[in-house]
Amino acid sequence: LALQASKVFQYKISEVMTDDPEKGMVYDTRVYNITVKVEDNRQGNLNVTATNGAGEGTSGVLNENETPTFTNTYTASGTWSPTVTKQLFGRGLRNNEFEFEMTPVEDTPGVALPEGIEWPLKARNSGSGVSFGLITFDQDDIGKTFEFIIREVEPSPSEGGMRYDENQYKVIVKVKDAGNGELKFTTAYYLHGETPGGPTWETLTDDGITFINRYSAGNSWTPNVTKELVGRELKDKEFEFVLKGPQGNVIEKSKTMQTETSSSAPSASVKPTSEAATPTPSKKS
Repeated sequence: LALQASKVFQYKISEVMTDDPEKGMVYDTRVYNITVKVEDNRQGNLNVTATNGAGEGTSGVLNENETPTFTNTYTASGTWSPTVTKQLFGRGLRNNEFEFEMTPVEDTPGVALPEGIEWPLKARNSGSGVSFGLITFDQDDIGKTFEFIIREVEPSPSEGGMRYDENQYKVIVKVKDAGNGELKFTTAYYLHGETPGGPTWETLTDDGITFINRYSAGNSWTPNVTKELVGRELKDKEFEFVLKGPQGNVIEKSKTMQTETSSSAPSASVKPTSEAATPTPSKKS
């Protein structure tokens, strides 16, 4: 510089674009012009003055002592949905017959939902599958943890013979940056329980939630049978009766029982099981 005293030098500063730019990254393409003026103060020193100026892609002149700043913008997005299935024992499963809801746990970070959709999210089964739809996350959610409660909604009135799954499940999803504008989701599922010490959450080993309902169309029938004896008093458990199924299998046995409320002959009751075709051990009243 001593050889170039009292001269003006022009420089350009820009960010170098990589040969393999990362997806999701918007690079700053501004070019800053730097003017450097060198003067000899005639006292054995040089005065160097740098002036920042606008350049290609810039919006204006920098202030005197302002440092040129290059700002890149990274955007990432991804969609996530919990894995939920439905099982029904006792009869065939019909589409859209069971309803489920998903609610954020209190204090969980906010999740942006499409316009017109609110919490709790509702879903119905399609066959054995249950889909709440895809939930979108973006770069602002990186490093955050989200928690949701999922349960089955029992209808009112409920279906006769249907035993609904009353379990509640917690889903915890962690959002991480996978690079190149993509997100990675780590999901864990927990089953709610109650103990004397308070609620518990048991970690599930399955990669998802399964709600199980049981349907029973069975019913009970009790034949009313009376026994009369002419000529003397009827003794307790004097006579025995048997109930048989269509194939001749013994379902139930019973003996006469004296009753204090009846002035006539005592009655004998027979209580069949719900499966008439299956033999059961004899029972005496």
